[in-house]
Amino acid sequence: MQYPTLSENQTSRTMVEEFTGYNHNLRISEGESYDMQNMTCDNFPVLSTRTPRSNILTANKINGMLAKDVLYYVDGTSLVSNFGVVCNSKIENEDGTIEFVSPPTPIKLEDSEKTLISMGTNILIFPDKKMFNTKTRELTSMETVFEKPNATGTVKYLSCTQDGDSISVTADTKAPEIPENGNYWRDTSTTDRVLKRWSESSNMWITVHTEYLKIQYEGIGKNFSLYDSVKISGCTDYCTLVLNDKTYTILAKGDDYIVIVARLENTSSHSTQAPITVSKTIPDFDFATEAGNRLWLCKYGMSDDGTFINEIYASKLGDPTNFFCFMGNSTDSYTVSLGSDGPFTGAVTYKGYPLFFKENCIHRVYGTMPSNYQLQTTNERGVQKGSHKSLQIVNEILYYKSYSDICAYDGSIPTGISAALGNDRYKNAVSGECCGKYYISMEDDNDTYHLFVYDTNRGIWTREDNISAFEFARVGTDLLFFDVSGNLRCVDGERNTWIYAKEKQYKNLKTQADKIHVLRGNHRVFFSIGGFVYLVFFNAITGVAEDGTVSASLQSAFMYDGGTFQSVLTDFPWEEPNLPDFQSILFCEEDITYDGKTLFHENVSAIQDDDLKENPFSWKHESGNIGFSYPDNKYIARFNIRLILPVGSAACFSVQYDSSGEWEKLLDMQGSGTRSFTIQAIPHRCDHIRYKIEGIGKCKILSVSKILEQGSDVV
Repeated sequence: MQYPTLSENQTSRTMVEEFTGYNHNLRISEGESYDMQNMTCDNFPVLSTRTPRSNILTANKINGMLAKDVLYYVDGTSLVSNFGVVCNSKIENEDGTIEFVSPPTPIKLEDSEKTLISMGTNILIFPDKKMFNTKTRELTSMETVFEKPNATGTVKYLSCTQDGDSISVTADTKAPEIPENGNYWRDTSTTDRVLKRWSESSNMWITVHTEYLKIQYEGIGKNFSLYDSVKISGCTDYCTLVLNDKTYTILAKGDDYIVIVARLENTSSHSTQAPITVSKTIPDFDFATEAGNRLWLCKYGMSDDGTFINEIYASKLGDPTNFFCFMGNSTDSYTVSLGSDGPFTGAVTYKGYPLFFKENCIHRVYGTMPSNYQLQTTNERGVQKGSHKSLQIVNEILYYKSYSDICAYDGSIPTGISAALGNDRYKNAVSGECCGKYYISMEDDNDTYHLFVYDTNRGIWTREDNISAFEFARVGTDLLFFDVSGNLRCVDGERNTWIYAKEKQYKNLKTQADKIHVLRGNHRVFFSIGGFVYLVFFNAITGVAEDGTVSASLQSAFMYDGGTFQSVLTDFPWEEPNLPDFQSILFCEEDITYDGKTLFHENVSAIQDDDLKENPFSWKHESGNIGFSYPDNKYIARFNIRLILPVGSAACFSVQYDSSGEWEKLLDMQGSGTRSFTIQAIPHRCDHIRYKIEGIGKCKILSVSKILEQGSDVV
């Protein structure tokens, strides 16, 4: 009897040991993840869970942040740094005068979202239009206004020389018959009413091409600087109406006068009690950036005077408060009108030059001074509206979110790099950079946020979680960000040098304090307020108020400036014998008690890793569809996965057949170190299959292999 010969099903074994990141498209390679959560390519080619973040603090209401040598952020109305609420050592009074403040007063800003720009030692704060100097601790207004009300005092308008010396002018249709050297005559026989000066050496009247006007009133020039550009308005007197709504440069000044280039129509001097307003203002803007020691602004829309503008501005060199100074030299301000339509969507400084974006074009300004500035406009993918915070430079390449994708820009043509993110559309992107990685938090069409990470060195995308970032800032090698709930986090909580450096700094203070302690006293306290670190020695605690204020008899007080201690007892920012409440204490060298209660102890500010680090988080790696390449039905006979799963971590392995949407769990795994797991799958005839490995805690996926048996095309 003859039996039919049965052929053995074709069996193949494939192994994936190189994981190449996130790819949310229909067909992907076996080493890619169709979906992913909290994974990273830091250990490439191994796929591993990201490092835990550190939870540093929580702001009441985060309004902005900026990284300089330390982190600065705006919490509600307060400017805060690493050392606490920033205080102003000098204040600007309503009349513009500056005075030293003791004790320093906390800086108060408007409770609104801020644009913070670093320019030298200054932090420019918008829309408040304030400037904070991080070295002198002074907060000043970037705008200056002098307003003289009606019928209060007399304003004098005098023709003068450039230095402000008054001159006497004879106005007539005929020249004076016997002039003396230096006499002035205004020729009223012509419509130009030309001013002339008698030159004895030339024996003729020489035309004066530039006329100067001295405006004299108590305090009018006190708060302005030489060469400030100011606007004069509010003049109602018939002789001074010609000055209204024009911008002038102050060429000479004193506390009670300013000199500008101008002239009165019918006289060389005039006195009046009519009002006058002299103002130095900053134009309203959409976005700002610092480049070449200038502040650059862009504006599309209605101006204050009701005209429509589409312009780019640059301040004077080194002076972010002057935008209308045009004296014909290299330090002048700069303004250019644009022909492109549509609102601005972002601004950044790249390779030393300012770039201004609209959704469909990029404006670049090249040059080193106003006389050689050149504007270049190209119709390219610009920044998506609402994604201005996505602009970030990583390894000398500029990355940003356009209306259609994420672009890499090297100064030539933007190149899309986000094909791996699939067909999902994103908006409201916020980004940061650190160690060659581009972090971007975006909102999808379902109002769900996603944090993606692009490794620029490997060209690999990974997805972390659904956190919504308000803003990123890098301090040293630490990437910090505030989420929309006001929590300040560090991306890498295991190597958080920002925190550790702060601990180290205080330990250095403690070492120096020990030396002072031997000479000075028995009790000492470190604390921080207003960005200053103080060391206080006191003899004894004398009381504790209901609000927590500690009273003590002070012996000496010092301020630490980063290298040495300076005695500040005479200028100490609290009236003796009060110390600040102990929430401001950083740490003390020894326990200090009062009435049986420990008030201060050396662990008050000790930063415990367990308190800072993120709790164990869930993670996931989901493969793409396996078997799309074969027309026949298949069986998956076995999976083998090799993991590093530490003790305390857990994972499970699930499969899904034919895109059914239902996951079938095949194996639970508990952490026990490095080992292989063999998963015997029940044969299930299917067209295609995908698997998912998910868990909680740390994990490294070393390899995934499978044995696939190919069947026939019979259903």
